[in-house]
Amino acid sequence: MAGEVEAHSRSVGQIRPIQAVAFGTLVRMRRLGEAVYELDEAHGYEARVLVRSILEIYYNYAWMRLRRPHQRANRFLAFGVLDTIRIMENWPESDWGTDHHSELAKLKRSRRRHRHLFRKKDSKGVLRWARTWADVSSLEARIAEVHRTARAGLMYAFYGAFSGTAHGSPYSFTEVLTRGSKGPRARTKAEMSTRQALSGAGMALLAAMVSVCTDLDRPESLRLRVQSEFDAYRVRAESEFDGRIV
Repeated sequence: MAGEVEAHSRSVGQIRPIQAVAFGTLVRMRRLGEAVYELDEAHGYEARVLVRSILEIYYNYAWMRLRRPHQRANRFLAFGVLDTIRIMENWPESDWGTDHHSELAKLKRSRRRHRHLFRKKDSKGVLRWARTWADVSSLEARIAEVHRTARAGLMYAFYGAFSGTAHGSPYSFTEVLTRGSKGPRARTKAEMSTRQALSGAGMALLAAMVSVCTDLDRPESLRLRVQSEFDAYRVRAESEFDGRIV
C-alpha cells in the first residue's frame, strides 16, 4: 500500500515544503520498514533500532503538521547546511583534510541565505545561529506536543521501549542476557521475537500514510483505505500487546 501512495505522489508537480517532507517521510519509512521485514527472527531485537528511527521520522512529521506546517517544514529542509557546519566544526582538527577550510567556508556562504530562518538574538541580545530546526529543542518535547492532540497509546510505548535499544541503555543489556547455570548467557533466537518491531513499524508507517495522502492531495478513496487499514492494525496490535512492550 505504501508503494501505491508513493506511485500516486509521483504525479505531483510543484510542491510546497510540507509536501516535500511528506513524500520524503513516506520513502524513508517505507525503506526502513522493508529492512525490518528482511531481518530474520534471530535479529528481531536489532530490528527495534530501525523501528526507533521510523518512529522519530513519524513524530517529526506529525509535529510539523500541528501548526504552521509549511514554515516548520521549510526550516527542517533548510537546516541541513547548518547541521553539516556543526559537524565539520566539531571534527577533530588533527583529522581535517586539505580542503576542510575551503569546504567549511563554502557551506557558511550557503548558510547566509537562511539567516531569516535561523539567525536569532539570545537572552543577551547577541545574534546566534539556531542549534535546531524546530521551535522546541528536543524530540521528546515535540512528541509531547503531538500527544496533546492525539492519545499516546501503543505507538509511544514502542518509542519508549525501543529508544533504550537504540541508545544502548543499561536495560538494553539485560534484554539480551539471561542467567544460566554458569552465570550470564546470551538469549537464544528462540527467546527473542520480531513481532514487536514489525508491529511498531506497521503502525507508524500506516499512521504517516494517512497524513501523506492528505498533504499530497491523494484520492479520498485511497486515504480512506489507508485509514481503515491503520485502524484495524492498531486494534490488533493493542489487543496483542495490551499496551505493554517488554
